[in-house]
Amino acid sequence: MRLAGMVAIAAALCAVGMAARAGETDIEGAKDHPMVQRFPGSVITEAVVRDFEEFQFPVADGEADVKAKRVEGRFTWIRYKLPPSASCTQVTRNYERAFHDRELRTHKGEKGNYSGDYQWHDGKWVSGEGVPKGGKGEVYLFYACNGSGGDTGSLVVVESQEMEQKVALDSSSMQAEIEKTGHVALHGLNFETGKASITPDSATTLQQIADLLTRNGGWKLRIEGHTDDVGKAGDNLVLSRKRAEAVRDWLVANAKIAAGRLDTKGFGDSKPVAANDSDDGRAKNRRVELVKI
Repeated sequence: MRLAGMVAIAAALCAVGMAARAGETDIEGAKDHPMVQRFPGSVITEAVVRDFEEFQFPVADGEADVKAKRVEGRFTWIRYKLPPSASCTQVTRNYERAFHDRELRTHKGEKGNYSGDYQWHDGKWVSGEGVPKGGKGEVYLFYACNGSGGDTGSLVVVESQEMEQKVALDSSSMQAEIEKTGHVALHGLNFETGKASITPDSATTLQQIADLLTRNGGWKLRIEGHTDDVGKAGDNLVLSRKRAEAVRDWLVANAKIAAGRLDTKGFGDSKPVAANDSDDGRAKNRRVELVKI
């Protein structure tokens, strides 16, 4: 699915051209999501946009014996006041057909905490076309219409991606944890998906490791790599080892740390610290640890 095609959903929604209600305008600062424009004549009454959030998509009637599918990523929620002449049936069906035309899977039903009919959709973007930083190329869209007390429609768009780690341990915190437990987990080290290439946003954490080793000149550390359980165990073992080696190589080349002070080992997915059944759990398991030896 191409992002440009998603923008074109506006044209596919329907040819019911309606002027916005006289005297009613969107709340200040609100705007449509660039991938999905509004049903003609609707007015935005509430909106929330967050860089990273979790949303639980209700599993459709008869699909599975679970309550919801948890998705994390860039989050947009918009509530629309629908035009007087539009029914929930009309609006919901327009969205359903438009999303179907973009080859998105559709899930729908009526249950749980959602008033009225709901539906949600998921699909993939074409690689390199509109995929956000850290994105997986997946987009999830939820639409619910409530016809009681004036029709309103709620749209949720989650662009699935991993959280950008913005808080990292400094060298003093690393030292304190190592002195207390003998090791420290570093979640501020990030790699390209499926690769051992360290991403630029890891620079601060790498420098803090260098400071730690410089301040404790007698220390020797083993750099341990860990992955989640996505993929084959053998591939994960190799990847975790290569990532540990990449950290060692950076410290030797850029911080001039003696290679003899650094050992490396990869454990793959064999030592999880959280369940691998959610994005959050898998993110915790993808880590690098420093162990004093």
